Amino acid sequence: GPRWRRPRHFDVVHFHDYQGAGYYSLLAKTQGLAMHNVVTIIGLHGPNKWAKEEGNQEPINRVGDLEVDYMERRSVALADHVVSPSRYLLGWMARQGWPANAHS
Repeated sequence: GPRWRRPRHFDVVHFHDYQGAGYYSLLAKTQGLAMHNVVTIIGLHGPNKWAKEEGNQEPINRVGDLEVDYMERRSVALADHVVSPSRYLLGWMARQGWPANAHS
């Protein structure tokens, strides 16, 4: 079959935080369904709530915004490591009640 369809092993998988891109993969890992022996990292750039409220001065007024917020928060909690571009963003997240990641 095509080369891209062959099973591959990765040592590290890196997701960005925005819109919970890694949520389902991280959930599968915690359930033992995928990514065995893989280190997962969430790279913070600016969660949806931050982008809307702080960046664009938009309200959080849709159910979809709440769903994305949950997926982003859970992704941070489930990842093996979290990398932030600034202390500011970590402080904002702490003030917003985000779960702490022991490895951030």
